[in-house]
Amino acid sequence: MGRVNSIEAPTATKVFASLGQVFSDTSGKLGHLPNLAVLHTRRWSWLASKGLAQLQGWPIRTVASNGIPTNQGAGTNQEPIIVLDTNESMLFAGNPTCRVHEDFAGSGNLQVRIQAMLYAALLAHRAPYSIGVLNGTGLVTPTWP
Repeated sequence: MGRVNSIEAPTATKVFASLGQVFSDTSGKLGHLPNLAVLHTRRWSWLASKGLAQLQGWPIRTVASNGIPTNQGAGTNQEPIIVLDTNESMLFAGNPTCRVHEDFAGSGNLQVRIQAMLYAALLAHRAPYSIGVLNGTGLVTPTWP
């Protein structure tokens, strides 16, 4: 993974400025700007309330995902923001499959268990510097006005 930047003050302008530093560090090694920023939905909503969710003017796609952990840091209340170039990190995914399991404890009262599976692999070792992470105490649980 590329450089990990840290932020200490939980204000929207500090988050935005620190995110700019992550972009600078990552693009300096890549030779071009990364094309994706992934952040938790609560952070995206908080930035949207400040008018910054779409990173106006930046040629980057922003994705809000509940898959970003929110229990990081010493206080277990921080979530990272990940910046990456998707052309340098390859994601392979198979076809989703579903199956019904009838042989478990709920089968006596007509309950079934449905299992959905998808095999996936991420190859990020080709250019680890194409991934930048912003974390720190400035990314604690947002407070709303």
